[in-house]
Amino acid sequence: MEEERERQALPSLERDGFELDSGERLNREHPETFWIPSATEHHNLLPGQTVKLIFHIAIPGETAAGHDEYVHRMWVKVTGKNGNLYIGELDSHPYSDDLKLGHRVLFLAEHVISIYEDSA
Repeated sequence: MEEERERQALPSLERDGFELDSGERLNREHPETFWIPSATEHHNLLPGQTVKLIFHIAIPGETAAGHDEYVHRMWVKVTGKNGNLYIGELDSHPYSDDLKLGHRVLFLAEHVISIYEDSA
């Protein structure tokens, strides 16, 4: 039941104009070429950390689905967590009229494909 509520809160193309791809799934399908942070790292994010997610963003168009989409990897700053659901703010500038810097993004650990490491 909790997993279903989380899935409903996650962004969807139809409702929000974007959705997120699963880094864990892509890593399982392409383990030699698609790397993600360790499970310990991406399941224990803290507010203030910045993570990269894969966004599928709808582009209005004349397709069977009513839109085309493009894929964009973007940074999101973690601002909190509610159960297994992370809350963040978009820290990139997308090519979208609806999605802007600072946009609230809800995601799961499975969506994380990279964690920003400040080398300074």
